[in-house]
Amino acid sequence: MEELETTIITLKSRKSPGSDGINNEFYKHATKSFLHKFFNFLNFFGSTETFPKVGNSRNFIPIH
Repeated sequence: MEELETTIITLKSRKSPGSDGINNEFYKHATKSFLHKFFNFLNFFGSTETFPKVGNSRNFIPIH
């Protein structure tokens, strides 16, 4: 969790969002509860070495 928080702190502000449409400010202003759930989400897919299949789309957009 500490690594995720450190990474978010270092994100530059006022940058264009990526292909998911989410800009850095979204993560910078996210609650601790959301970040904890997001961290668990990332760890689940990292530990199982899988990623959800979302139709033919290659973009996965987290919604909170």
